[in-house]
Amino acid sequence: MVDSTYLKGFEELTTKIKAGSVEADDNLLFLKSLYEPCKKLQDCESPKQIPEILPSLLNRVRMIWEKSKFYYTTERIQGLLHKISNEIIKRCKQ
Repeated sequence: MVDSTYLKGFEELTTKIKAGSVEADDNLLFLKSLYEPCKKLQDCESPKQIPEILPSLLNRVRMIWEKSKFYYTTERIQGLLHKISNEIIKRCKQ
């Protein structure tokens, strides 16, 4: 069999895509755990309801930070907390 000049690059790209898929699946698994408390936050009718949601929400963020193989970086957790805080601000403004 004749080796193609493109074969090595294709195999490297395939490996990267597979690794990215594993990372995306793992991240999705952990981020799904935020759905319920984020939905409750979104449905708040009053800022007074927010403090009762925060412990569950922040515990799940902590769990992601501690257990996730890929989502544990400072940048990703900061981004996640930033989005949560923006939603809290949005709820309070309404």
